[in-house]
Amino acid sequence: MLKKKLNYVRQKEVEEIIESMKVAVKHADSNIRNKLELLQAELHGLGARHNEAVALYNAAIASAKKSQFIHEQGLACERAGLYYKKMGFARDALVHFQQAHACYKEWGSSVKVGAIQRELDGFNSVDVVEGGKSCALVTYHSRLDCVKNDTFRCITNDDKVKMNL
Repeated sequence: MLKKKLNYVRQKEVEEIIESMKVAVKHADSNIRNKLELLQAELHGLGARHNEAVALYNAAIASAKKSQFIHEQGLACERAGLYYKKMGFARDALVHFQQAHACYKEWGSSVKVGAIQRELDGFNSVDVVEGGKSCALVTYHSRLDCVKNDTFRCITNDDKVKMNL
C-alpha cells in the first residue's frame, strides 16, 4: 500500500514537472523539447501506454538529433532500447542500443559506449524463417520474442534437429 502511494506521489510530481516543461518549451524549444518528450515517453511506458511511449521515444530521438545534442540523442536511444527490452521487443531494443552506441561513441564517452556494449553483448541470434527464406533475428538472452508479424516463425534448436537443419 505504501509503495502504491509513493508511486502515485512520484507520478504526480513528474506530471507537474512535465507541465512546467511544456511552458518552458514555448521559450526554448530546441533546448527543452527532447527532454520533455523523453520524460513523457518514460511516463507513458510506466503507464502501459505502449503506442504513446513509442511515439514519444521516437520524437525525443528526432528532437535531440535536430538540435544536434548527440549525447541526449544517445540517452533517448538508450532509454528506448531499455523500454523495448523490458517489453520483449528484442529487435527494436537492439536497433536502439546500436543507435545509442553510435551516438555515445561520436560524443566521445567511453564509459557510456562500454555500458551500451554490455547491453549489445547480451543479444544472441536465432534463425527465423520467412516465406521459406532463412534470415537472422536477434533476441535478448535467447528469448524467442519474434516479431509480431505472423509471417515470421522462430526456429529453436530442437526444431532444427527435427528438421535436420
